[in-house]
Amino acid sequence: MHAGFLNEIKILKSYLPAAPTPEAVQGYIDEIVAGMTDRSPKATGTVMKALWERLGDARASVDKKDVARRVSEALKA
Repeated sequence: MHAGFLNEIKILKSYLPAAPTPEAVQGYIDEIVAGMTDRSPKATGTVMKALWERLGDARASVDKKDVARRVSEALKA
């Protein structure tokens, strides 16, 4: 019975998008911010929107508070 559940879990996980690594998320943030001319705190929404578009379905697996903090720090740099 346990082996059957493990097999089902394995099958279901294969349908989920791969979770991006924190380094990959930071790389996307850095790329987006580097291409911007307006780096004021108002630009946070613009960066977040572009990031969610890049992540696609994988955005469901990232910590949104951590991402918001990273974006805020990137805009200050």
